[in-house]
Amino acid sequence: MAAIQRRHSPTRVSTFLLAGSLLLTFSAGCTASKKNASLTTGVQRGAAIKFPTGVSSKLARHEEPVFPSYEEALVLMKNPEPQGRLKSKLDTLWRTPIIDNSAYLSGKRPLQASTPTLGNFLRVASWNIEKSLHITSAAEALGSQSSYESMLREQERTPGKRTLAELLRQRERLATADVIFLQEMDIGVSRSGYVDAARTLAKALGMNYAYAVQAVEVDPVMLGLEPAAIDRDGTKHFLPIDKARYKGGFGSAILSRYPIVNAQVVPLKKSVRLV
Repeated sequence: MAAIQRRHSPTRVSTFLLAGSLLLTFSAGCTASKKNASLTTGVQRGAAIKFPTGVSSKLARHEEPVFPSYEEALVLMKNPEPQGRLKSKLDTLWRTPIIDNSAYLSGKRPLQASTPTLGNFLRVASWNIEKSLHITSAAEALGSQSSYESMLREQERTPGKRTLAELLRQRERLATADVIFLQEMDIGVSRSGYVDAARTLAKALGMNYAYAVQAVEVDPVMLGLEPAAIDRDGTKHFLPIDKARYKGGFGSAILSRYPIVNAQVVPLKKSVRLV
């Protein structure tokens, strides 16, 4: 199955082994509806969680595979099933995640969270970023409540007090999550300004992260070979192209307040279509 994204891409599954023998694949929880928001029990934040001695020596501060160059992307656009050196490079890319534990190694630790009803708990969130188009604003909003409130005030209609309280509550739940699964994350793609989406959000939240590439963007529009839009007067608008910053990665990530000891990418050989 080709993993070069022109219009469609294959699916890949990533599993991440976190420190403390904690294997997270998926966790589902219940969130109170808006009308019951006032009944939600407040979360108590305790002391920082301690990890076994020697964990730091097992962690990668930052490591990542080699991404295709802009020139190689042009080759892939014409031939999505290359051979030789480029094929080997892609095979390694599909199976090698980016791992970054800069947050943990700089002293950041998760805090024990609890409520009277649940006791100690771990909060896991999932978020589809939509091609990382607004990742910079999202990072600013989650990294600072005051920045988020400023963004709300800039909207055409200022939210009422109850609506504002609910929006702030939702932001707090996401911003303080222990683990966040992220989809449609770009790295080095023109449409999102060549941002490293996972790193940008992880840095804003003070979290470690792992990122797995599921496709390489070689669409002619993404490479600046075709216009992204054409005005009524026939003027063509092309996306700004920076060949040196191109990586073309499109994939999924996990942000974690726990250190990431090991991360594995498992390519799925076949996709399943639900009818």
